[in-house]
Amino acid sequence: EPVYPCKQVCAEFLKQCELDLPELTMEFLISSCLLLSNGSSSCTQCYTPPNFRTNASKPGKSPK
Repeated sequence: EPVYPCKQVCAEFLKQCELDLPELTMEFLISSCLLLSNGSSSCTQCYTPPNFRTNASKPGKSPK
């Protein structure tokens, strides 16, 4: 069974790439990110890359 990225990884990707993606694509990806696990022990396993850091100072439309 595949292991999908954690919600915060997806949100960070969207935040960093939002200016490069069309609006319709962003809307689809945002709704897809909301379906992902947040990685807590009670949720489905998800993947966070090694040394993953968010850029919390950069504003964006991504899900939190």
